[in-house]
Amino acid sequence: MRNKFKQPIILLFLVSILTACTKDDEVSTDEDSSSIVQKPDSFSFTARKDQPRNTLISSDEITISGITSKAEVNVDNGEYSINQTAFTKDKGFIESGDTLALRVLSSSEYNEKTSATINIGGVQASFEVTTETQSQDSLPEPFRFINATEQTPSSQTISNSITVTGINTATPIRIVGGEYKVNGGAFVSTKGTVNNGDRVKVRVQNSADFNSTVAATLFIGDVSAEFRSTTGDEEKEVASLPFQGFVGNTTGGAGGQVIKVTNLNASGPGSLQDAIDQPGARIVVFDVSGVIDGDITINHGDLTIAGQTAPGTEGVTLHGHLYTRYIRDPDNSFGNIIVQHIRVRPPLGRKSQQDHDAIQFSSNNHIILDHVSTSHGSDENIDFYSGAKNITVQWSLISFPRETETHKKGNGLLNGPGGGLIAVHHNLFAHNRRRAPAIAYGPADIRNNVIYNSKEATVHHNPANGEFNIIGNYYIDGPSETLLPIWLDPENSDPQLSYYSFDNYVDDPNKPYTGTFNNPFQELTNYNFYKKGVVTADMFENEQPIDFSKRPGYEPITTDSSATAYQRVLKCAGAFPRDAIDSKAINDVMDRTGKYNGNKDPDLFWGSTSRDIDTEDSDNDGMLNTFEQKNGLDPNNPNDIHTPLGGGRSAIEMYLEQRAIQIMGNAQECFE
Repeated sequence: MRNKFKQPIILLFLVSILTACTKDDEVSTDEDSSSIVQKPDSFSFTARKDQPRNTLISSDEITISGITSKAEVNVDNGEYSINQTAFTKDKGFIESGDTLALRVLSSSEYNEKTSATINIGGVQASFEVTTETQSQDSLPEPFRFINATEQTPSSQTISNSITVTGINTATPIRIVGGEYKVNGGAFVSTKGTVNNGDRVKVRVQNSADFNSTVAATLFIGDVSAEFRSTTGDEEKEVASLPFQGFVGNTTGGAGGQVIKVTNLNASGPGSLQDAIDQPGARIVVFDVSGVIDGDITINHGDLTIAGQTAPGTEGVTLHGHLYTRYIRDPDNSFGNIIVQHIRVRPPLGRKSQQDHDAIQFSSNNHIILDHVSTSHGSDENIDFYSGAKNITVQWSLISFPRETETHKKGNGLLNGPGGGLIAVHHNLFAHNRRRAPAIAYGPADIRNNVIYNSKEATVHHNPANGEFNIIGNYYIDGPSETLLPIWLDPENSDPQLSYYSFDNYVDDPNKPYTGTFNNPFQELTNYNFYKKGVVTADMFENEQPIDFSKRPGYEPITTDSSATAYQRVLKCAGAFPRDAIDSKAINDVMDRTGKYNGNKDPDLFWGSTSRDIDTEDSDNDGMLNTFEQKNGLDPNNPNDIHTPLGGGRSAIEMYLEQRAIQIMGNAQECFE
């Protein structure tokens, strides 16, 4: 019996022991769990102020306390370091007694706050960094004015516009000896303030004496510049309005009949088209002024169109295209055409679905455009395509080419492929995206032009060869594109080219380049101005202007400095009287404002036929009685138009010249 109960008793005893052990273990586990703490005591970081911009800024180290085991660490918008190890933004773990620092990238702006936030076991703290306050800078970058010469006594002269740069706070402005205006405000002589980016002009009252200089000094902060204006010489003779360049064999309608335009119709008796269509040599004068709505085509040469003869104050505007009849072979084409003081402005709609030029004299020879204003062509404003040569474009205003959805060229003037024997001088190119001008073949004289707001100004844009003078031009960066003053890009692989470049001024603060250049290979290193491997530095080795005087029909061009050309072109270029479009173009240049395609629906003085007080022409020969009487002619003899007067020129030639001088206000600086 004792053995029978012995094993169950032993088993019961063992079970009791195991049960007791299990209960002891459960108690022990409960005690360990209650001792784990992963939520630290609260902590904080001292903010940093007046810190440098765009810089990694570290906090002071803090020590973590209050946890009994490792706690998870997460950071937002920054980095952290534990115990001075490398900073990281990845998740990590931290223990009590560890040190902790945060790091954050400060703002790139002044006086701006950034922060990093760290989370340890549910407890958060942020480290804030505030950048430094911008120090006030009232010392502007140097600026300068272009001095004016040959001004009319007792008149007022306005300077070029300068842009205030280099300041970050309102800065005092004052003037001594004149007035100034800021942006579009009125001229004042009182003290004021300007801000960075403001545009400022100066105005002075010229002396009543000849050959006398007045000066005004403009102060912006501690920087100043002087603007000087000098009146012309009393003894300087206003002699003539010469044609210069490749002009000697271009006579227009000289010696032919004088035909009057008596209405503004596009065609029919008395119209401009009817006068142009008459046979033989003809000089077309105007008995009306205003707008002709229609396209005009010249079908044969020996023609002078003298817009300066229009009465009144509006002049003549062609609201259409001026074309010659196209003949593919330039050697068999016609020419000998002179156009003066005419505005050509094609409308939106007519020919708008195709590329079109405002003036297109393709393949024609012996052409003079003098004081012509043209705009709104969608291919070129002036086109001498396909071998046209013996051309002079002088004192003209070429602006606002029209850009369509399918044709965004915005070109100024093109001669090429072929062509040559061309002079382009004393013209204003405003808001032409390219081709200001584009000339493929020399001999070519490109002198004293003012080019504003152009992407690719003086270019070839065709296979190119020959000799080129590029002298005294004035290139100005504008708001629409980055300026490239010259882009020598012959499309032939082995061009025979030779250049002379001198005193070309560049006003391009964005490049930056402000100053004159002679040899572009030495001075335009900031620009990609030539086709590498095709145009080479040795093409600019001429030390003197290329002499074209031995070329038939070349008349030397009176050459101004680039600074003087700027003043004279703005004063004198374009058809007179000036209309709203030309005035806007000139103001845009002076203010450095405007844009491509910026004049789509201009006021063209529709239908105006206002007249001069003096319009009497008794013999209907195109010359006013007052001119004939003053020059010893018979106001009742229509056959004295070809009577030789001073210098061997005919009476009608002298009359046309004097009318041009008159409508331009007898401004001495506009004449030789």
